[in-house]
Amino acid sequence: MSSRVVLFEEDGFEAAAARVMAACARLGLDLANASDSDSPPPDLGVAFLRPGERRIPKRVLRFLAAANPRAPLLLVTRERLVRPCVWLDGSLLVLLGDDPTELQIASRLRMLDATGVERHGSGFALREVRRPHFFAATFTSSIRRSQPQMVERPDEWTTFLPLEATPSPSERSLADARSSLARPDGPAAPSFLSLQWSRGLWATSIASGWGTLILSSSRRAPELFRFPVLEARAASKSTVRAASSDLMVALSAGAEHVAERAAFRDALRAGAGAVLDFVEDELRGQGEVQGAVVEVL
Repeated sequence: MSSRVVLFEEDGFEAAAARVMAACARLGLDLANASDSDSPPPDLGVAFLRPGERRIPKRVLRFLAAANPRAPLLLVTRERLVRPCVWLDGSLLVLLGDDPTELQIASRLRMLDATGVERHGSGFALREVRRPHFFAATFTSSIRRSQPQMVERPDEWTTFLPLEATPSPSERSLADARSSLARPDGPAAPSFLSLQWSRGLWATSIASGWGTLILSSSRRAPELFRFPVLEARAASKSTVRAASSDLMVALSAGAEHVAERAAFRDALRAGAGAVLDFVEDELRGQGEVQGAVVEVL
């Protein structure tokens, strides 16, 4: 069943409202207007803020308090913010500035709609989770293989992408991969591309395989940083300081062409939801590609 979105229309935001409608259609979300008296309780809300406003409109608060107090809310404004996207209230509220495009709106709506339930499509499987400090997703383009492993803690997220051609990793190999990340001076885990966000740091590890890591950030220079293609013969581990709004993409072998596409770079700038839309279309049914996306909120 599709999630239900309630739209709080505002005079002067007709063009932005049209982009919200198009974004909901793109994602297959059911959209209703807050003025509709017979609309069911919403799962998500979308409202608008005029430049200079710093409070959620009272009519929006009253409506959601009565209909669904825990419904996440997307606030859209034409004002340029310190960051293009600001997450608040334990990731239940997101402020999207600078008159966002349809792609940017759809990206944040997809992230707000994450349920954590693994879902399967035609030649593609993925799992998306949204937590107070991060959004993360793992995916595989072959439903014959298990999903990449995802390990969560309140302020930590780790994924292990198998780089070997086995149907699913063994418990021993996973234990070795976890141990590898925990020991900065130890060897990289064999047959895994491991990515961890923890306590303000990115930690990566790879050996006996190869893949690609891409870091996109609105708070760094350069904005987009592609790690070297990681080679099996040169096991490596690295640590990078993480910043709010950082977006990291990890891809196993077979997806190198994705990083070269202009549309992929547009998706990176729009956020993790847009990246997932892109890779789901681009990699569907293509061999044994696996990957992960994580954005610090």
